[in-house]
Amino acid sequence: MMNQKHGVPAITNKHDNPQLPPPHEAPAGKNRKTILSFVAAALILGSFFPAADFFSSKNFTGDLQRNLDKKNTTAITAFAAATAGSVAISLLPGDIGTAISEKLADIAGFFMLVIGAIMLEKIILAFSGLIVFKIIIPLSFAGLLFFIWTGKKELFVFSFKCFIFGIIIMTAIPVSLTASNLVEANFANTVAQTIVETEQNTAKIDSTIQEINNESEKRKWYDIPGKIADAVKNFASEIGKKAKTALGQAQKMFRDLANILVTMVITVCVIPLLTIIAFGLLIKSMFGIDVADAAKALAGKIGSAGTGLAKKKE
Repeated sequence: MMNQKHGVPAITNKHDNPQLPPPHEAPAGKNRKTILSFVAAALILGSFFPAADFFSSKNFTGDLQRNLDKKNTTAITAFAAATAGSVAISLLPGDIGTAISEKLADIAGFFMLVIGAIMLEKIILAFSGLIVFKIIIPLSFAGLLFFIWTGKKELFVFSFKCFIFGIIIMTAIPVSLTASNLVEANFANTVAQTIVETEQNTAKIDSTIQEINNESEKRKWYDIPGKIADAVKNFASEIGKKAKTALGQAQKMFRDLANILVTMVITVCVIPLLTIIAFGLLIKSMFGIDVADAAKALAGKIGSAGTGLAKKKE
């Protein structure tokens, strides 16, 4: 507009011209960021309180915890049987029971490792929901919240990785334990029967050892030549036969406990570990070689879409 008297341009307020670009970010883009921020904050609160409480409660983990308790009971029973059998068989005359006694002691030590693995799984199952939904997922949405306002792709990559990591934990652990339970169900009857037989064998060994001790007490007043003759003919005597019986029972116990140990190592240790590894490989194959590259590409698409939407609304 020209000043009619003096022919100079009239001074006008730049905001009166609708064609001039706004000095700051478009209101549409700012509104969009505000809405997304409220959504991210709501997701943080929802993850921290109701989700964490549910996924760490017995309603979610109860069945898996009960199955782990059954496995723990089986392992403890097998450990007790191996220990009792080792002690009992070591009381046989001479050194005939030493080798099998040492083997039973070794297998008892392996059952202790299985018990430790079961306890670790119980702890992970109990606290995984709290760790994921009170720490990992809130960190993921917090990174997304900062990404919304700063536009830094590194924050989105961090958010993306945290979210994927949390999903892997919450999915892999229940799936691995469920797969383990399915495999174990095929051997449940066999394992239970073997445990019963092992306990019976332990009682038989104790009874046989007691009989041998009673027989030795009866012969303690024999003369020295008689004792030497008994020692030479030990395995042909009644004591020798009972010692052989106890040794055979201990060997059967060792085989039964070894079968239980192999089954429990596979179901408690190997299957959960392989399942978690399989989940990791699956995620890697789904998102390419590098998860960070996939996250950066997704962040770029989100940023481009947001800029296009803001321009259209302007």
